[in-house]
Amino acid sequence: MNASLVLYHNRPQGKRTALAGRSPFEAYNQFIAEGWHKTHVQEDAFFAAFSVEKICAVRGGAIRHDGREWTCEGLQSYLGARCIALIPKFERWERLPVKDERGRPLGFAEPVKAYAYLDTDGAKASAKAQKLRLAAVRKLDESAPTIDPLKETLELAAELPKELPAPIGALVTASDHARAIAQGVKESPKAKRAREEDERRREAETMRALHAEFMEKSRALEAKKL
Repeated sequence: MNASLVLYHNRPQGKRTALAGRSPFEAYNQFIAEGWHKTHVQEDAFFAAFSVEKICAVRGGAIRHDGREWTCEGLQSYLGARCIALIPKFERWERLPVKDERGRPLGFAEPVKAYAYLDTDGAKASAKAQKLRLAAVRKLDESAPTIDPLKETLELAAELPKELPAPIGALVTASDHARAIAQGVKESPKAKRAREEDERRREAETMRALHAEFMEKSRALEAKKL
């Protein structure tokens, strides 16, 4: 703050003004002494605040928004008919936070990539999506005989809104969920490439392990024949 502004804020105002003869700093400090708190809003809180929830139909592990299809692993393994997508009011996100109908996070959906007819990457992506969906169906099938209605009721009750404690002052902070949304939306191209490379590396390691297991079994069979 420059010197002239400091002098102005310390100059008493007229008695007929709203400050009643006090300087701006004197009035401000009096409010502070009487318990006034300012409101500070963290930047990440705006990502959740300036967005709306949109109910989307889930078909083939994907949703439609803004004329495009969007998907993620969470949607591909999701067996519900509808989900909730968080849509920005004033921006365009290339990653949409999606939740199930209970509000539980499913992931960050990205536009479905279009592949050429003979592109093998398209076949791999389709096979991966089918694998995730089959795994989800098997998991649901395995859990069906062991459903405990009382346990389900208690879990649902635990997820319902609770009475919030009285806030201290007027500090507005981003919740963990809001920060996760902000971090996912703000994912840089470099971070995205690193994440995708890590996924490809894990997939390659899995394939090598399966190949090694296959070769070991093959050698064992050959040994039995001899």
